[in-house]
Amino acid sequence: LSIKFKIKQINLELGDILLGYTDGVNEGKNPMVIYFAKALLALIEQSVTSVLELVERLKEHLFQYIAEAPQFDDITMLSIH
Repeated sequence: LSIKFKIKQINLELGDILLGYTDGVNEGKNPMVIYFAKALLALIEQSVTSVLELVERLKEHLFQYIAEAPQFDDITMLSIH
């Protein structure tokens, strides 16, 4: 299996937010083994006033989503504004 990646460069504009996260975030599973990915995209599209608000919102929703399901991977998020 060979995966090819493209390298691109963008300029962040005033007010832009850059969010990085490990696969433990988008692949967080609820007790019915459904991934968090779709919910993550919906949450990212909502407006926020700060990166702290964004990360806290994602963390809160992710842990509610996972509930009592076992965590199988690390959960790490980094956001800059």
